[in-house]
Amino acid sequence: MTRIRRFVRTHAALLAASVAAGAIATPAFAQADDSAFDSSDAIVVVARKREEKIIDVPIAVTAMSQDQLEDMGAN
Repeated sequence: MTRIRRFVRTHAALLAASVAAGAIATPAFAQADDSAFDSSDAIVVVARKREEKIIDVPIAVTAMSQDQLEDMGAN
């Protein structure tokens, strides 16, 4: 019976340590480079057939400057 108890205690301790390590670990996210756009420019999204601020749009949006669009050959 002591072997079973030791087995259970060992695995319970390993499980608790794994859960604690997972809870402590936090992901690191890169910060976006905001220097490409002037903060005084307002970005207006019209994808949903109405004007919205970029902060209010519920989907991921990539804002590009006119120079970036011209470099890509967009019309």
